[in-house]
Amino acid sequence: MNAIHTLAMAGVALSLLGALFTRPSPPKQTSIAAPQIPKEFGWQAAGQSSGTFRLPGRRATLTLTPKTELFDGRTLLSQTHGVSLSALSLLPYGQQGTYATVATPKGTIYATCLHTDGTAIATREEYVTHQNRRAAQPETLWGYFLGHTDLRQWQCLWLEVTSQDDFSPQEFKNLLGILAQQLEKNAK
Repeated sequence: MNAIHTLAMAGVALSLLGALFTRPSPPKQTSIAAPQIPKEFGWQAAGQSSGTFRLPGRRATLTLTPKTELFDGRTLLSQTHGVSLSALSLLPYGQQGTYATVATPKGTIYATCLHTDGTAIATREEYVTHQNRRAAQPETLWGYFLGHTDLRQWQCLWLEVTSQDDFSPQEFKNLLGILAQQLEKNAK
């Protein structure tokens, strides 16, 4: 009887592993909704450009862009702003990930991709690790096998702050915290 139980458990384990490796979840085609910037924070919409905000009294611009696929934030910054990858610095965002910063002629740029769980990710490697960690959580596995969720959620909110003034790393972290709370609330 004990051998049958062991054999059954091994079969279940192999089925789970097989499903994980033979049925990869494709990136979802839906987009993450950009949260509203709280008025008390001071940002104001910049004209007709959706997802672009300015901070009155300071030369700072915030751009929010939903992403729905695996990408590398460093490469995106390098290509968009014409800077070398070696000029980019990765800085920690507490225990919730990293953000990139770089000095350009347009000003200092702070950027990261924010997930609905509050994780900030700036590199492809972090992105993959975050998704694999999420896929291994029991609630994700159950939701996947019941058809309620994908193993991986590729959506995140790419945000860039470009400042010609003294917008500090701490201000960027505060902004990330506010946006993370709103994303989490919107995801529920």
